[in-house]
Amino acid sequence: MGLLDSMFRSSTASGAISLSPPEAFAAILVIAMAADGYATDEEVRTLRDSLFRMQLFKRFDEEHMAKMIDKLLGIMQRQGPDALFQGAKEALPEELRETAYAVSADMTLTDGTLDDSERDFLQELAEALQISAQTADLLVRAMTIKNRG
Repeated sequence: MGLLDSMFRSSTASGAISLSPPEAFAAILVIAMAADGYATDEEVRTLRDSLFRMQLFKRFDEEHMAKMIDKLLGIMQRQGPDALFQGAKEALPEELRETAYAVSADMTLTDGTLDDSERDFLQELAEALQISAQTADLLVRAMTIKNRG
């Protein structure tokens, strides 16, 4: 069983995780970043840089951003990606779902291609976030074009 095999099913774990909307957004990206089973220092830097470019995180300084990412990685290590995802899904405002999906797709497409596991991850993420297949496909295609060059 892989790291994310059961993540998109409803969680029955005790101790629900409470996240702010920015933490929920970042949690989705942390999960996408670790979809291959681990997060490298370079992936964490890329995540941080992506978040700093967003309006949602304009008030975050380096220390606040680092603490938030450490918190999310800690939750994922201690309680698993399932619990982190369920907490994020509950706290993520509907208007940020497509944005979170698009940035997740961008992170998985940094090499310009999607392998089968990445494609499956994004398909399941779209379903879990209630993003239509058509919209998900358009977002993935746009991120594929972005990451070609």
